[in-house]
Amino acid sequence: MNLIETISSNANSTVIDWLGGDGTLAATGAFTSGTVKLQASIDGGSTFFDAKDADGANLTVAADGAFSFSIGSCKLRANTSGATVAAGTAQVETITCAGPAATAASATLTVFGLPVAGDTILFTSPADVRTTFTFVAGTAGANQISIDTLTTPAEVATAIVAATVSGLTESATGEVVTVTATTAGASGNGWAVETVGAYAQKIAVLSGGNTAGTIVTSGLINITVTSALIASSPFVLSTAVGAGDTLNVWAEKIRQRLTDSSRISALYAVGGTGASITLTKRAPFLANDTTLNVALANGTPSPGITAAASSTNSTAGVATTPNIRLSIQHR
Repeated sequence: MNLIETISSNANSTVIDWLGGDGTLAATGAFTSGTVKLQASIDGGSTFFDAKDADGANLTVAADGAFSFSIGSCKLRANTSGATVAAGTAQVETITCAGPAATAASATLTVFGLPVAGDTILFTSPADVRTTFTFVAGTAGANQISIDTLTTPAEVATAIVAATVSGLTESATGEVVTVTATTAGASGNGWAVETVGAYAQKIAVLSGGNTAGTIVTSGLINITVTSALIASSPFVLSTAVGAGDTLNVWAEKIRQRLTDSSRISALYAVGGTGASITLTKRAPFLANDTTLNVALANGTPSPGITAAASSTNSTAGVATTPNIRLSIQHR
């Protein structure tokens, strides 16, 4: 059995069963003041002793290097001692998801003809607060619209636009009135515009209002990950998002896609809540990787998120010392 392992403290490596013969121990990394030596046990692992060379000196390395040995069947381990131990700090990279922008609910109302005195148009909020305007002959009073100068459907549409309703804005193009919620977001959905009379369509209900961050069109988000620790970096992962996915929902889909990547999850713990996504270096901790980056972009089809080319190095990595990579191999 061979061994490849990282030791990040004054400690023993995993014990391996050595069938006997020639081998090599190699070590590389941050030793500080530590040394790595080979130890053997011939009593099943109860007692270990330092392996020595022909001159009786311990087989050790105190910097990047290797040595050869020859030993019979036994149990072997590597031991690190004398090192100045520092716990290190896990590097944390953070990216914040955003977009699409909030959209305002809207609807169109088409005027077909001319109203007569007594016809009405009613605006009812989602909270069931109703504002009514009545068409009248002669001078218009409060919440009234005079029909005296209305000679075409387009003029009727313009007159309707002049009727001010709190929470709504209106505009007219020819005989079509567009009614839009003043505040962008889902709160504007459900406003109803109703007419009594034969001059216009009977009802228009505002819809399409979305809270900021809600996906309107299903599509793909491309996630580009760059890391000096990952071969073939940068590389792109894609995740599907659906219409109606809120910001928290599609951010969680990105977190799950990153977690599902073995290239990432072997090195980084994927975390974050809400719109925030983090990659946290797993132990042993290393010096800060300035190349580490997570970028988000719209794929095809595009869901319309706000693209982000760069993540933030929210916590700089500090190497765990000692941080020694060991290899014990048969020759």
